Amino acid sequence: MSAVLAILLWLILILLVILAGVLLTPVKLRLHLRSSPSLKFRIEASAFGGVTPRVCILDSTRRRKHDEKKPKKKKTKARSKRSFAGGTRLVAAIPRLFSDILGAFHVDYLNVDAEFGLLDPADTGHVYGCLTPFLYGTPLPAKVVVSLRPDFSRACFAGELDASLHITPAALFPPAVRLAWRAFGPSK
Repeated sequence: MSAVLAILLWLILILLVILAGVLLTPVKLRLHLRSSPSLKFRIEASAFGGVTPRVCILDSTRRRKHDEKKPKKKKTKARSKRSFAGGTRLVAAIPRLFSDILGAFHVDYLNVDAEFGLLDPADTGHVYGCLTPFLYGTPLPAKVVVSLRPDFSRACFAGELDASLHITPAALFPPAVRLAWRAFGPSK
């Protein structure tokens, strides 16, 4: 009986170590987006800092199974309008949650290659002139490459984005705790 208990405890310990490894090591995400001739995107993830093989999370080129449309049942029960006191505080805390989550992502590399044009060549030049200080006036990190070309002859938008990011899953816990505190914690 004690041997079974020892084996069970060792299995639990191994599972906890694996779970800690998953939560404390970075997950690498690779994004690829292409806008022409049609919009296509692919998102892949690799655990343990990119050591494991990439797993496709989203792929726009895969065929989706269209489920048969089932007739909707009519609701006979009237909806009760329930609200809770923290509803407005929760909505107010959502923008901060997004900024906290975006701060947890780290860019490994980012390549943007795009061509755009508007109906009026003057508008194309104006937009390109407004974007130029951001593209060439500010120093971009070496891991960020942006190539933007105006097309004065026609209205178009064609581009490609290739990025690699990493995030440590444990870094998402503090933003979640802050959201809960802002929404449901004591009011000021």
